Amino acid sequence: MGAGRGGRVRRPRPLLRKRLPSGRGASEQPNTTDETARLTPVFWALLLATAVATGLLGSALMFLLTTVEHLAFGYDSGTLEDGAEHASAVRRVTSLVVAGAFGGVA
Repeated sequence: MGAGRGGRVRRPRPLLRKRLPSGRGASEQPNTTDETARLTPVFWALLLATAVATGLLGSALMFLLTTVEHLAFGYDSGTLEDGAEHASAVRRVTSLVVAGAFGGVA
C-alpha cells in the first residue's frame, strides 16, 4: 500500500530518498582532535580584541541612534518621549516615512 520501511507513509515525500551516513561526525565538535583544545596566548589576544571591538562598536551604534533621534524629532536635551511629544505632527510623520524608506531600501 505504498508503505515504506517500517510500515509508515511519509507525507510529503522526503526530498532525499536515501539517508545520509552520519558516523561519529554528528556528535563530535568540529575542528578538534582527541586532545584537549589548547587555549593559547593568540586565542586570548583575539578574544580580548573581539571584546574591545564589540564594546566600541556598541558605543558607536548608541551614538548613531541618539544622533538620529535628535535629528528626527528636533530636540536638544531630554528623553526621546519628550522630544516626540514636542515635535510637530509633520515632523513625526516625516521621520516615520524616511525611516520606512531607509528600511525598505536596506
